[in-house]
Amino acid sequence: MFNIRHSSFIIPTYFLFLLLFSCQNQNKEDANILFIKGVVESKKHHDRQSIYYYKEAIKKYPEFADAFNNLGNAYTQIGDLDSAKLYFQEAIKTEPNFALAKFNLADNYFQTAHYQESIDLLVTLKNVYNDSSQYYLLLGNNQAGLFQYQEAKKKFKEAINKNAKNAEAYTNRGFVFYQENNFEEAQINFEKALLINPKQSFALNNLSLIFAQKQD
Repeated sequence: MFNIRHSSFIIPTYFLFLLLFSCQNQNKEDANILFIKGVVESKKHHDRQSIYYYKEAIKKYPEFADAFNNLGNAYTQIGDLDSAKLYFQEAIKTEPNFALAKFNLADNYFQTAHYQESIDLLVTLKNVYNDSSQYYLLLGNNQAGLFQYQEAKKKFKEAINKNAKNAEAYTNRGFVFYQENNFEEAQINFEKALLINPKQSFALNNLSLIFAQKQD
């Protein structure tokens, strides 16, 4: 009797395990499909629709770190930086070594004027993003926000060394020179930015200010 009872206990448990495993796999597959739909909507700049799909994906698979990260990006696009921060943090909580989510969170800190917090987080990512122009650009932006202009210029120079077509790095370095009343260097950088991207409105506006001062 003991053997029979023992067997009858194991068999249902085994089938229950298979059922749970099968459901988990199905949930992951469904989550992936919803995630892909979200990505498609994001590429169309349909951010609110993408938010819906990413949230539905997370309902199917609550540990979907990429979906949390993309949710953060979508909320950033619609200007809800507080929600974006929460989702980036959730992505990192779900996957502690998620470098891209950490980078996005650092960018969020910059956009919300938490410059030192952004720098502190970026420092931990140096080995991952050491060859990235955008990494040094973001570091420079934060240091400019803290009025650490000499350090900011070094980071913008590094960003340009990594990518000579980084118009934003030229623009922001020009802004730092402008703040230091070095209008000649500011003009050079704004003009280089506009050669790369004629639609760089910030560079164009600041260049106009320089020309106006020269006429005065």
